[in-house]
Amino acid sequence: MSSTISGAYGQLQTQGERYLAQLVSVHSDKGGELGELCGQLVDLWVEADNRAGVGVGVTSVTLPPPGKAFTTMG
Repeated sequence: MSSTISGAYGQLQTQGERYLAQLVSVHSDKGGELGELCGQLVDLWVEADNRAGVGVGVTSVTLPPPGKAFTTMG
């Protein structure tokens, strides 16, 4: 499972800006809180604001969760 988590984290490091651009382009014209957040998201990302954080979720049917899966993420 560690390699899967590491791969997901690496993918965010290399593709995060592209993912951000896709999310913003699809949702920034929506009304309400989602549209408002997406309208601000690029600036929040550049400023390293906590509201622009990302996450990695991993699940397995066959393996128990590791005790310290995300300790090396910065």
